[in-house]
Amino acid sequence: MMDEQAYNEEVIKGFETDAASRVADREKQEAHDKEIQQRIHSGEEGQSVGWDNRVAVIMLGFTCLVTVVLLLMIFNWDPR
Repeated sequence: MMDEQAYNEEVIKGFETDAASRVADREKQEAHDKEIQQRIHSGEEGQSVGWDNRVAVIMLGFTCLVTVVLLLMIFNWDPR
């Protein structure tokens, strides 16, 4: 069995390596976010091409249809 001092040193070493990897991951993500922001500001990304509006309307209509059908099923209402 490990003595308490060695165990504490191992746990602290694990915390330090975890913190270092988290800092590296955060820096990598921030660099990626800055690249995306530059693309958005230059007009390369984030611009609507028109299809997204049509898809949104189709999705909205489908969800309304499903909601109505489910409500009819839940309350046992026969539309005839």
